[in-house]
Amino acid sequence: MRRLSLSLYLLIALAELLHWAIVPLIPEYAERFSLSDFAAGALVASTGLATLVISVPAGLLADRLPARRLTLLAGATMATAAFAQALAPSYAVLLAARLVFGLGFGIVWTAGLAWLSEATSTDRPPPALGATVTSAGVGIVVAPGFAGLVAAQLGLAAPFAIAGVATLAVTAVLATAGRGQAAPAAKEGLTLAALRAAGGEPGVRAGLAAILIGGLVGSTISLLAPLELHAAGFSEASIGLTFSGAALIFIVASAATVRLGERVINVRSVLAGGLAFALTLTPATLSGAALAIIAVICASAPLRALLFTAAYPLGAAHGTSVGAAIGMLNGAWALTSVVGPLCGGALAEAIGARGAYGCLQALSLAVVGALWLRLRRDVAVRGRPALTRSG
Repeated sequence: MRRLSLSLYLLIALAELLHWAIVPLIPEYAERFSLSDFAAGALVASTGLATLVISVPAGLLADRLPARRLTLLAGATMATAAFAQALAPSYAVLLAARLVFGLGFGIVWTAGLAWLSEATSTDRPPPALGATVTSAGVGIVVAPGFAGLVAAQLGLAAPFAIAGVATLAVTAVLATAGRGQAAPAAKEGLTLAALRAAGGEPGVRAGLAAILIGGLVGSTISLLAPLELHAAGFSEASIGLTFSGAALIFIVASAATVRLGERVINVRSVLAGGLAFALTLTPATLSGAALAIIAVICASAPLRALLFTAAYPLGAAHGTSVGAAIGMLNGAWALTSVVGPLCGGALAEAIGARGAYGCLQALSLAVVGALWLRLRRDVAVRGRPALTRSG
């Protein structure tokens, strides 16, 4: 079990590293291939788009086929895509490699978590799933510095080649880990039944609410805050340090959430965290001062960590179909990673940054309110103690 969990955590950290490593290299790719802003943005968005497409199907497959087999295949796919990115002679090949990587990325985040859930099968939220978010945070923090330094010393291909070798090695170690439980036998109509069953569970609903709030608000902040800090005279290095500091806060808060376990991995915490998230945006809604923006970046980091870290254990513990539940959660994350920046940018252009932050507050409160009302309805209709047993 220890080898399985540690290997999966490493694979997820490497997946996030490969996902975000391209960000500091975008200017050089834009120059090499003469890219427009839209074409450059497509390289960053490609992982989210591919994950959006593959997450639910991967979750359903993980309920029909061994999640172990799918995870190992996804690890090999990510490594292959990394090598393809390193050797890409044109923009078309590079974009195709990023899309293939995104498919492997989405499967690892879905089938890998289903495999880990099988190995730690319990009626309670398994904290081991929450630790995957902590591992992802480590990969995100390391990625920009690693890619920038290695590319500067060894060339543009080197970060992807090195990370590809590491991904292949971790996948090989993972192949020697435990097999988990056998996947349930396939049944006709399993696809729709699994989605309906998973979507009807309070824990899955809470997980979806957590990811919608954390994903939409977090991705929009990542777009608007740097623009406002730049307008206030902050250099790129200063902005990067601000977000790096927030990322470190995220990692510490996520690790603390895992350690506290069921004391904070519960539906009540999702409701409280979503409400606190909305209130945390108030300084940015009222003022465009740099101090207010920095306060929002840093103060929102531990709340995003709580929401994301709690989402997967809640969904896995209470979904009747674990793969389908995790697939739905990952699909929601991928959707927010694509929609958040687009809608946030459109709102900022239409009503200004202050109005955009106000809309994010209203959205967070609406999601929290809808979740609370649905859980209360579950208690009234089914007698299900949604606010306690589901977390």
